[in-house]
Amino acid sequence: MSRVWIRSLWIRLINKKYRRREPPFYYMKETKEKRKLKPIFMRKGEIRSFHSIKLATAKRADFRFEDTEVVIKAFLETMIETFDDKKFVRLPGIGDLYPVIKPSRVGTNLNGGKGKPTKMIVPDRYMLRFAAAGSMKEKMYELPILEEELEKMYRD
Repeated sequence: MSRVWIRSLWIRLINKKYRRREPPFYYMKETKEKRKLKPIFMRKGEIRSFHSIKLATAKRADFRFEDTEVVIKAFLETMIETFDDKKFVRLPGIGDLYPVIKPSRVGTNLNGGKGKPTKMIVPDRYMLRFAAAGSMKEKMYELPILEEELEKMYRD
């Protein structure tokens, strides 16, 4: 194959790819106006209290509530100490919690709404990240999505 032939083939492919064409028929249908999503913090589901989790754990493990409470508090305190040491925590079947450094960036100080906003440097800081385990991801993907849940996601 000659260079000229390869170049002409290449040009034809590029022209074919980027040539203006009629949009497919499904774009021509009248579509509903795109709905706006609520912000993520407004889309939270039901919240289960920590107290009810402790009660359920005590019942499942067949321990007294007070004993369960002591064990759970000790577990959480140990996790917090681990994060203070900047270490990784793996919860089997749930996922991983790990601290990462969020680099400094330029932000805007609104000065409490008085005067002109000014630029400022937001310093480096640690953040806690969560990565779900593979089994947890699969369980979440298999959960059915109800129509009411979809409706709650959008602004009215």
